[in-house]
Amino acid sequence: MPLPTFWAILFFIMLLLLGLDSQFVEVEGQITSLVDLYPSFLRKGYRREIFIAIVCFLSYILGLAMVTNGGMYVFQLFDYYAASGVCLLWVAFFECIAVAWVYGVDNFYDAIEDMIGYRPNPWMKWSWSVITPVLCMGCFIFSLAKYTPLRYNKVYEYPEWSVGLGWFLALSSMICIPMVVVIKIIRSDGPLIERIKAVAAPARGASSRPADYHPKGKESEILDPNGNNSLIKPTHTIVETMM
Repeated sequence: MPLPTFWAILFFIMLLLLGLDSQFVEVEGQITSLVDLYPSFLRKGYRREIFIAIVCFLSYILGLAMVTNGGMYVFQLFDYYAASGVCLLWVAFFECIAVAWVYGVDNFYDAIEDMIGYRPNPWMKWSWSVITPVLCMGCFIFSLAKYTPLRYNKVYEYPEWSVGLGWFLALSSMICIPMVVVIKIIRSDGPLIERIKAVAAPARGASSRPADYHPKGKESEILDPNGNNSLIKPTHTIVETMM
């Protein structure tokens, strides 16, 4: 190709911007979740900025360990276990279950209609409720059945303690979902069946309008987020990106 140096510069600039974009999305997602969970503590003064600095510093220390002489071993350990497809399939399965079966696929349809003004294709309902969960769980079971311990360059075998550390990294994200479910069931009142039903029920404030309700001429109105039955004019436009 003509101007090879120019294209090489553009390529590495693309990698730099891609890394920065991924870092912004992941760090901001974690920080926003924790700040919204503890707003009375983290939204006072400069506590949010200090909290962001601490998270970035810890992330820098973890990343620094991956650029040392033995950094490739650490990187592969994180990549093979903590960021593997097993963890992603586990989370995706429970996301589909939560959206389609706990919150309700019809309620989700109504929410999408409120946002974009029309109902998506009906095949998406089957995808959310049946096809995607079955595929995720099938691939998850297949990955566990075909699991082999990590090797570097198909030669070096990781010691058992590092394999245990890798599974600890994987389970640190996977176990959160069933752990929260068990905690919610324990904290609920009544018989076990009633507790499970209460935990699996949508949270209060979920859409309960009739299935044949189709707003016309109200594209500029939304439901009051405070739970009022009246309609109010929107004051903000929120755009969310998800990786």
